Amino acid sequence: MLCSRSRVFADHDNSRSTFEICLYQDNADLCDALFRGTRRTLTVQDYMLANKAEAAFQLLQLHAEKLTVPDYIREALAWIRE
Repeated sequence: MLCSRSRVFADHDNSRSTFEICLYQDNADLCDALFRGTRRTLTVQDYMLANKAEAAFQLLQLHAEKLTVPDYIREALAWIRE
């Protein structure tokens, strides 16, 4: 059991089970434009899951200001600031 000062944050939709899935679904157009041409067999989301560090690095380097942060991350940051 967590103490009263602890909270766990996750997406409210259980099908969005990883950060990469949430990031892709919240930024699909941006991710598709960036990664679609680099793959042949994987979907963009599967590419991001298989290449987490590279995908994150490219997104941050090229589109940090355009990214939509998943809601559960924003909620966690707001809670930390309280």
